[in-house]
Amino acid sequence: PYHTPIVNLQGQYMNGKVFTKMEESLILSETLPSLQKAIIGMKENEKRRIYIHPKLFYDEDKENLGLLVIFDVEIINLDTKEKPLDHIANQNTIF
Repeated sequence: PYHTPIVNLQGQYMNGKVFTKMEESLILSETLPSLQKAIIGMKENEKRRIYIHPKLFYDEDKENLGLLVIFDVEIINLDTKEKPLDHIANQNTIF
């Protein structure tokens, strides 16, 4: 399983207002559970549009309370920590 995929992600409300847009490593354990479930199982270069019910998303954002949340997600790289020690093991350095 992977835990830190690099994703291209845009989040917006149903009214079209974009609240986040990023391309970075996403730590799945620190994201919304509903977003985690949608991302797990995706393949590299796969794109998905994910709809999240307002009750599963809102905590403090009272202005947009009740609006469906939409995430467009593309997996750029499945796991940035896939083999974290490979670069050390393959060096010709003597300690």
